[in-house]
Amino acid sequence: MPNNKSGEIQKLFPSIQGLDPTKDWPKIEREIFVSFLRIYDYFNSKIKVSVEEANKLSKEQSQQVAKEASTLINNFATKLIGEAEDANPLETLGEGTVTSVAATGNIVFSVGGTPITTSGTFTFILNTQTANTIFAGPTSGAAATPTFRLLTPNDLPRTSSAADPSTTEFPNSGDWGVHKNTVSGFVYLAYNNAGAILKVQLV
Repeated sequence: MPNNKSGEIQKLFPSIQGLDPTKDWPKIEREIFVSFLRIYDYFNSKIKVSVEEANKLSKEQSQQVAKEASTLINNFATKLIGEAEDANPLETLGEGTVTSVAATGNIVFSVGGTPITTSGTFTFILNTQTANTIFAGPTSGAAATPTFRLLTPNDLPRTSSAADPSTTEFPNSGDWGVHKNTVSGFVYLAYNNAGAILKVQLV
């Protein structure tokens, strides 16, 4: 049995040094698993040789096998936990801490309980708004952030014809809108109720 196995031992260990545990943990985990498999195969081969040649080994040779096994384990431990106790690459993951979490209100909600620095609960409260306003986008032009504003005629579905509202303008049950009779000039609020047009004259 050859005495010098240092080169063979070094080949058993894929390097995990220099890898960032916070980014490369899957690779580190895979390398550790592969190393364990290689260690098993290595020891398995050495045990078979030792059993077969047990009666042939001298005391010095037995000590050399034990030394190689010890070196193998120590090398793996060094790769896994680093040279010093505080150099364990797995410990650098840590648990992480959050010192403050805040929430910001907007036109719809105001926020209470912010910031939270240890533990707590955010509360979201609806802001008061001017009477008879709606939450809607702009009255015309390009799309924009919605605000609370007055309702305008363009906000309502509108139709017109030379007659009162009918299923022609509101064909589906549940359809509704403002309809103008261009002949009489009357304006109606109309609603299709299962095929029957209900209307209220506005003007």
